[in-house]
Amino acid sequence: MKKILLTIIILVSLLACSLDHSNPLDNDKAPAKVIGIEVEAMQNPPKVIISWQELADLNTQEGGGYYIYRSLSYDGAYERIATIDDPTITTYEDEDVILTGEYFYYYKLSAFKNIDGERLEGQRSDPVSYW
Repeated sequence: MKKILLTIIILVSLLACSLDHSNPLDNDKAPAKVIGIEVEAMQNPPKVIISWQELADLNTQEGGGYYIYRSLSYDGAYERIATIDDPTITTYEDEDVILTGEYFYYYKLSAFKNIDGERLEGQRSDPVSYW
């Protein structure tokens, strides 16, 4: 009985491995890393302007866009502060800032694609700041 059960388990495992698993969130479908990021601080009114290069692979019928993250330290916890749902927009103004010596902001960006109703986020950029 144990041999039959073991044989069935092996056969089911082999069959499962041979099936085509089309996961819409596979990494080969993820958008490219956002590049060309520039950050500039403006004092009056206080705001930080972030710009980046448009990713051509986001201009599809499925749509896509960008996530913007902010932290108070280079390697600290980053919080998402904005979602840009239009892949042709390549600038964002962060007006929720205090530009004094005690506050200093770092930003990361990532792109996302809409695939089968799910958002697939690409790799986040390296931290960028205005100093």
